[in-house]
Amino acid sequence: MRRRKTEKKSTAVPQPVAPWMQTDMKKGDHFMKMHDQVAHDIEMRWGYGRLKKLVPYELAERFDRQRKLLNDAFREGTIDDVQVQTEGTIRGWQKLEAVALEAGHKIQDPHFMEVQLDDGTLVAITNCDNAKKERLADERDIIVYDVLEAARHITSWTGNEMVQAVFKHFPGAKIESVKAIEEPNDDIPF
Repeated sequence: MRRRKTEKKSTAVPQPVAPWMQTDMKKGDHFMKMHDQVAHDIEMRWGYGRLKKLVPYELAERFDRQRKLLNDAFREGTIDDVQVQTEGTIRGWQKLEAVALEAGHKIQDPHFMEVQLDDGTLVAITNCDNAKKERLADERDIIVYDVLEAARHITSWTGNEMVQAVFKHFPGAKIESVKAIEEPNDDIPF
């Protein structure tokens, strides 16, 4: 007696696809990039996570609700939802900035450059000792380097010469990610 071949059922959970992803990927991508650029520009001026702390609580809460609407639209909305929520969130960023300026708050000192790493860590690079001390006094959890410390750190990387050569020969090249390569623990000589 022969056994019937049965198809194995997939155990993978199907990932839902937002309606806009099926029809308007380019347009949705455009809205995402548009929002991300505005958010990046404003956070570079004010410092990551700082602007919401400078405005009234109610406005910060409204902004958080708007960002949730944007995330929901990207996850499960139509392209019209994505457009409406992107435009609303951009207006929210602009409102936060306007209210902070009206309240007399100042944008981030140009002696600082800040970035938020993929793991959420805030890093600042300053160009003088006084700026470093000032940034360290900030209430945010932040790692601060002066320019010389940052340069020493960069030059200590394994493979730094290769990175410098790439930047020299390919102007505009960017480091997208850095991954450690483990050395194999065996007796093979290559």
